[in-house]
Amino acid sequence: MTTKQVTDGNLDAGDFVLDAMGERWAGELCQDDYSSPSYFSSEAQDSLRWRYYRCQTAGQNTLLYNSQNQIADASPGTTRLASRGKEGASWMADLTNAYNGTSVVRGLWTSVLGGGTWQVLIQDEIKSAEKASQWRMHTNASITYSQSGKRARKSLTSRSISVAEVC
Repeated sequence: MTTKQVTDGNLDAGDFVLDAMGERWAGELCQDDYSSPSYFSSEAQDSLRWRYYRCQTAGQNTLLYNSQNQIADASPGTTRLASRGKEGASWMADLTNAYNGTSVVRGLWTSVLGGGTWQVLIQDEIKSAEKASQWRMHTNASITYSQSGKRARKSLTSRSISVAEVC
């Protein structure tokens, strides 16, 4: 989503960061070299700025639909935001206008399981999609995949988390 004020935005509607157990499991790539050619060219859809991986949709923790960048001047809407205090929180956003009219809703839920263990669910609902999409998350963790490829264990320092694809 662009800033509309200065040329410093990213195509990142639906982006998230995940911190747990004192570690950053899903992180931002942050800014590139500000002296790079055309880095501040504009935030128009055809801007050279979007050629930099950290600025384009592929460089964000969000969906990449049809291998294309999101719409630069999109204004996604939050459809629901709720906090349950120490029990968790939820957030949903309608990202449809960021994906050129393809219906995309992203939801994020946190909840406490037994023994003080937290669960995070990131759910994407894509309707009437005619092209392939990729779910993207950038991490510094070491990743070990199960044989099926639908489960993974991410490790940082002496800590680890489990990740699963739920269809």
